Amino acid sequence: MNINLNIQVAEPAHVQIERALRQQIQSGELAPYQRLPSTDELVRQLGVGRDAVHRAMVALAKDGWIERKPMRGTFVKPRTLPSYVGVIFNPPLSSEAAHFQRAVFQAVSREFSNLKDCAWQCRAYDGFRQLNANQELEKIPAYQNLTRDMKNYPFAGFIQILGRMTGQKLAAVTKNLPIARFGPPLDPTTDVTLDYEGFGRSSVEYLAGKGMRRIAYFRVVEDKTSDGLDRQGIDSAAEQLKIPKVEIHQMHISARETCLQESAYNNMLALMKKWDRIEKWPEGMIVSDDIAMYGVAMALAHKGVEAPKKLTVLTMANKGVNLWYGLPVIRNEFAPDDVARELIRILAQRVHKKELPALPIKVPCKLS
Repeated sequence: MNINLNIQVAEPAHVQIERALRQQIQSGELAPYQRLPSTDELVRQLGVGRDAVHRAMVALAKDGWIERKPMRGTFVKPRTLPSYVGVIFNPPLSSEAAHFQRAVFQAVSREFSNLKDCAWQCRAYDGFRQLNANQELEKIPAYQNLTRDMKNYPFAGFIQILGRMTGQKLAAVTKNLPIARFGPPLDPTTDVTLDYEGFGRSSVEYLAGKGMRRIAYFRVVEDKTSDGLDRQGIDSAAEQLKIPKVEIHQMHISARETCLQESAYNNMLALMKKWDRIEKWPEGMIVSDDIAMYGVAMALAHKGVEAPKKLTVLTMANKGVNLWYGLPVIRNEFAPDDVARELIRILAQRVHKKELPALPIKVPCKLS
């Protein structure tokens, strides 16, 4: 085993040691189950402090490259499958509106830990939404992290929750590795999507089943996300049930509004003002986003509207992500766990070159 450290560069010694050992394990120079030199031996061989060696070994053990056995030593851990799956997101996961993406990432992590005979781990790369048509991909921090990790870690493939343009720009970076993609239902590259049509249809059926004929749809989702299938589901359900056509209000976001909740609040106030003017309120309303539902609820409270006495409200929601609105709201839920499970299934089938099911897979919603 030979490790050459460059003390002339700013890169810390422990990072250089970690990378050198990882590369030797990847190349087979260090074989599975091979015993590594002790910490004291590496300190003498490399001429570094114990802390540098210790930090390198801790990082390698954490990432599954080596196994440290008390009283016996440190050994190369056998690796039967490439270790990492990159999970790539458009929004920053720290964003308040990214609760669905966070829930999917957590579900993917849980699924990987439950898989038998599979050493896959996931790494998140978020914040690609800031990429625009004229911006250089190389300037995005998430891209820089991804390209660095591609050099240092073995990847089995990728899970992408991205827009069309970003996915195309990343194709060169992901090096033709297998990909499972969550996206709009009619995009030919989409593998897993939400059943937007089923959401629209089941929401109208539920409200109509409670005796409501006048229904409004407060639409936050855009055609580029749902391909208009939510509207199709709503329109077809109203026609089939022989109730009046659902009033669809497409929410608009102005440049001066700072967040989705503020836009929803202002749009809802304007919508109620119109209903007051024409003296024709709906009996039920469907909202297509649970974050926007915050703003809708605040507008209803500001107006003094009692729900469900004057207006019954139903919102699209994510199972397991429980938000408080301050008024009774019916939830038509999509499960992030189901999305994660299907994405992993598609990715595994591509990695192992197995036959795929009919795509895209549409994850259904369920009223709760």
